[in-house]
This record gives sequence, C-alpha cells and structure tokens, in this order.
Amino acid sequence: MSTCGACKAQKEILGEYLELFNITDCTENPEMCADISAVPTWFINGEKVVGVRTVGQLKEISGC
Repeated sequence: MSTCGACKAQKEILGEYLELFNITDCTENPEMCADISAVPTWFINGEKVVGVRTVGQLKEISGC
C-alpha cells in the first residue's frame, strides 16, 4: 500500500495509538470513501474533520 505524505505524517504522530483507530485504505475500499475529498479525514462523533491532527487535538475533538 502506498501512503500519501499527510497520511504518513499522521501515522507517525499517532505512533503507539495507531492501533486504536479504524483506518480504511481508500484504494482497497473505495465504497467507504465516497465522503472523503482529502486525507487524512476523521469521522468523530458524527463530525467530519480533515487534516493531520495531533493526539491532543483528536482527544479534544472526541471528548476523550
């Protein structure tokens, strides 16, 4: 699987937390990505959030 620069950066930021997220590869699952126009895209609590985020930002958005 090839990874875009933003997705690679996001995976590096998440590090050990990466396993906590349900990550979809749109090249393998295009039907799951119809609502995605940029990556990475997060769907958190019904909200669509686009862009590389820190763990702290994801915690704040998700309420964790």
